[in-house]
Amino acid sequence: GEEGGFKFSIPENPITDTWKVEKIIENGVSDLALCDIDNDGELELATIEAFHGNTCIIYKKTDNKYKCVHEIEIDFGHVIWGGKLGASDHFILGYRGGDMKLLCINYIDDKFSTTLIDEATGPSQISVKTVENKSIILAANRQINQLAIYEATE
Repeated sequence: GEEGGFKFSIPENPITDTWKVEKIIENGVSDLALCDIDNDGELELATIEAFHGNTCIIYKKTDNKYKCVHEIEIDFGHVIWGGKLGASDHFILGYRGGDMKLLCINYIDDKFSTTLIDEATGPSQISVKTVENKSIILAANRQINQLAIYEATE
C-alpha cells in the first residue's frame, strides 16, 4: 500500500486477542518477500517500491530497523518471491515494463548477484515448488499470454 509496509503479529487467540501492527517500511510498497539471503540467521526483506514501481529494494534489519542494503532498477515491478532454490535462499523478481525480465537474486562472497531467468515475458505472478533436488518456478507471463515453467538446480 501507499502507506508503507507493515508487520502483523498474530496473537495466540486471533479472534479475541489484540493484534500487534508495526510499520516497518515508510515508503509505498506493492509487493514484499522475506528470506535469509545472506545466511546470517536473520531474514532480509525485499520490496517493490512504490506501488508497481521502478525499484526493488533489499533491506537488512540493523538496530531493530530495516535499512536498504541493495537496490535494483526495474520498470513496473509486479512480483517478488523469497525462499529456497536448492540449498540456499534467493529472491525472484519480475517486472512487466521495459525489457520485462524475471530475475534471480542471490548473495555470494559478501555481495548481491543477479541472474537473468528470462526476458521479454512480463511476469505478473510466480509460484515456486521444490521437488527432490530441483526447484520449479511457474511464471504467469501476462504480457505475452504465457505460462512458463523454469527449473532451477544447484
